[in-house]
Amino acid sequence: MHQQRRVAVLGRRLSGLLEFWRKLNGVGLFNVTLRGSPEELMDLLEAGERFDVLFFDGFEPGRDAKAIESIDCYRSIDLITLVADVNSLERRKILGWAHERCMPSVQVLQFPVRQEDLELMVMRPVFSFHPQAASN
Repeated sequence: MHQQRRVAVLGRRLSGLLEFWRKLNGVGLFNVTLRGSPEELMDLLEAGERFDVLFFDGFEPGRDAKAIESIDCYRSIDLITLVADVNSLERRKILGWAHERCMPSVQVLQFPVRQEDLELMVMRPVFSFHPQAASN
C-alpha cells in the first residue's frame, strides 16, 4: 500500500507542482507535500518532518546544488530524486557530484517525467517499509 508513503515535491512553478502531484496520485501516492522553495522544505525538516522521497522538479545543478546539499544534511529524506532537463552525460555528472559529496540517496529522473518512470520508482526498495518515515 503506497498511500502511507511520505512524499515531498519541491518546485518553483505552481503548474509543475500540480502536475507532479497529479502523477503521484496516479501511482497511488497520496501523502504528498508540495513546496515552492528549498527554504520552505528546510523549515519542515527543521521542525522534524521526515519523508520517504523528495522529488525536486526543475533541478538545475548550478542554481540548486547548494540547496540539495543543505537538504541532505538533515538526513530526513530516504531518497532524493532530482528531476532535470539533462542528457545522459549530464545525468552522470550530477550522480558523480552527489557521490563525491557522500549523498548516495540521490537519483536523477530526466524531464519530462513519464508516468511509467514514477511507477518504477514506486516499486524501488525505498518504498518498502522504512522505520524512520513510518514512525510519523
